[in-house]
Amino acid sequence: MKSLLAWDKISLDTIRRAVADYPNQLKSGLEDLDKLRFVTIPETLHSRKKEGEASLTRDEATSLVEWKL
Repeated sequence: MKSLLAWDKISLDTIRRAVADYPNQLKSGLEDLDKLRFVTIPETLHSRKKEGEASLTRDEATSLVEWKL
């Protein structure tokens, strides 16, 4: 029996609801890592790109790996 959440059965509306509900699903303590991933690091890279150097520091790369795990 195929899951109702199989990739070929998920509607665009289901995806949109899941994305909208994402902040409510974060486990306690992950908000800071999420902010780094979606706000702080992208803004920092954008700023660095304007200055000609768009790369991550070791700490930023470590934070992204922690977020991923």
